[in-house]
Amino acid sequence: MQFKSLLILFIVTSFLGFGQEIEEIEISFAQFYLHTDSTQVYNYSNQWDFDEDGIKDSLLFIGDGGAHLHFYPKIVLSSNLKVYEFNDFWLDMPYPNSNKEALVKSPGIQLVVDDFDGDGDFEIYLNIDGNNGYPYGSSYPAQWKKRGISTAQILLNYDNKKFSLKDYTIQFEKSKPE
Repeated sequence: MQFKSLLILFIVTSFLGFGQEIEEIEISFAQFYLHTDSTQVYNYSNQWDFDEDGIKDSLLFIGDGGAHLHFYPKIVLSSNLKVYEFNDFWLDMPYPNSNKEALVKSPGIQLVVDDFDGDGDFEIYLNIDGNNGYPYGSSYPAQWKKRGISTAQILLNYDNKKFSLKDYTIQFEKSKPE
């Protein structure tokens, strides 16, 4: 079991080129952020088990290298070591919140990992960046429509040995005038 976890870590770090010197960043999520000359990554590995095998999986957000970084989710499951990249869904600030109830009060939250459908398994909520998920575009891309996505709020769920995506519309609380 320990060997499998080390193998996953080796594969992920080798793939992302983490052998380079890492620059420390002074932000609240600095413990999860890795930055080299060629890679910007938020690494939330070993936090959640998405494939229900009892081993926590790797959830990474890979930066695009731009001056104003955008990140897409990349998941490596412990059960099959397969890499799942969702590089047509971009976030500006992939800082996780583990409380889905916070979403109704704070529409700016872009990432929540929680059990949204009550089945006891984790789903990943993504609130795609304000310009519809593409750092350089302004309309919903055709790739989204092919996947059945029509909003910027989506749920990513691993079930029956595959990931599914679906729209997740939130009714935000409106602040009451005083």
